[in-house]
Amino acid sequence: MNEICMKYVDGYTVSVVEGFYRDDAGSEAREVSLVYVFLDTPIESLKKIMDEALVKFNQSSILLDETKGRSTFYSGK
Repeated sequence: MNEICMKYVDGYTVSVVEGFYRDDAGSEAREVSLVYVFLDTPIESLKKIMDEALVKFNQSSILLDETKGRSTFYSGK
């Protein structure tokens, strides 16, 4: 996945997380997921990343959570 991301952005943060849910049959399920954080990234770049990831990981969808805000790096006084 990292090689896909670096084709379209200059940097990002990635975390491995666990999710839990109840499936259609009522069984509890656990899923390991990757969470990528991109700052100040055009939506078209994100779509290119997601298009490639959908194919590479054989997924039917990817959750995109957009947050509008301002990000800055703080270096002290």
